[in-house]
Amino acid sequence: MQKLKVAIYGQTTEGYKLAARLVDKASVTLIDETLQMATEVDQRFIKSHPDLDELMSSETLMDLKPIESALADANVIFFTPKLRRPSEESLIESTSKLRDLSKYVSKGTTVVNALPTGPGGNSENIVLLEKQTGLTVGESLEYAYTPLHPRSAEPAVVASISRGKDGQPLEALGFKLNSQSVLAAELGYVSDVLIGAV
Repeated sequence: MQKLKVAIYGQTTEGYKLAARLVDKASVTLIDETLQMATEVDQRFIKSHPDLDELMSSETLMDLKPIESALADANVIFFTPKLRRPSEESLIESTSKLRDLSKYVSKGTTVVNALPTGPGGNSENIVLLEKQTGLTVGESLEYAYTPLHPRSAEPAVVASISRGKDGQPLEALGFKLNSQSVLAAELGYVSDVLIGAV
């Protein structure tokens, strides 16, 4: 069986840890959305660069390629961009980066939002993806929500919108669906954050 092709859109600590988690299960490409370049990541690469700080401080020449092909060829795209603006403006920045990513999404791809969002945030993402790609989530495009814990590759919750597939690509990558719907996942995540803040 051929390995899934996974693109991680966002050279962040969480994105890099996610890449390290998935290299044994998939062909992984890490995308620096700022430089608009991609690099393939394998077990040897991860061993020589155990974390993102090590990668950024090394002077290793990486085999870079344009993001267009990495995203167009991906079966699964994890959305983990670096957000640099204050919290009020980070939603605008996130939407802009999702719009950029959506230019290259192919039919049959699973787009996974790994950024935490409040209730309704994923619905807005889905509308944007459908508008930009001309594809329909649940039919010609799949969508999942797996908000990662800070500085980790562990999702707080895993939810998917799929018709008849039951989240197969995510499960093949070792993620077990644990929420009935994306909205339930959003509400559960927000509830956990609020309980943790008390």
